[in-house]
Amino acid sequence: MESSERSEWFYRGSLPGISIAEQESAWRALGPRRHKYHFTRVCFCHPAILAGTVTVHNGVLVGVTTAFDGQIGRQSIRRPQLAGFKGIEQFFGVIREAQERDAARVVVKRDLRLRMPSEIIVDYLADAANDEVNYEAIAAESID
Repeated sequence: MESSERSEWFYRGSLPGISIAEQESAWRALGPRRHKYHFTRVCFCHPAILAGTVTVHNGVLVGVTTAFDGQIGRQSIRRPQLAGFKGIEQFFGVIREAQERDAARVVVKRDLRLRMPSEIIVDYLADAANDEVNYEAIAAESID
């Protein structure tokens, strides 16, 4: 993210704030219909670090380029499975699921320019190791 772009962090708390539904509604209303961004997922799963440039059209993930497995020293993935990657619409689903499952910690960083979550950190169990997952969408741009 360029330093001139505005972003904000929010944490689950007891004070009222902007609901996930309101944030998703703003994204749907103002977000670009065709966009791409660099996606990264870090978790205790396989591959532990999955990254690539994701292209989305009308809410549907249509392609991934420059995909790599960061667990094996940035090994290129020739035919990436789209299921391992997420579109922004799916980011909202990750946040809702974490809230529904009463995750111990949910941290979301939002890109205020594009009205989208740009980073999500979910820790489902406070006392357990290896259950965290981190999603990141950076360098997002409209391709309309």
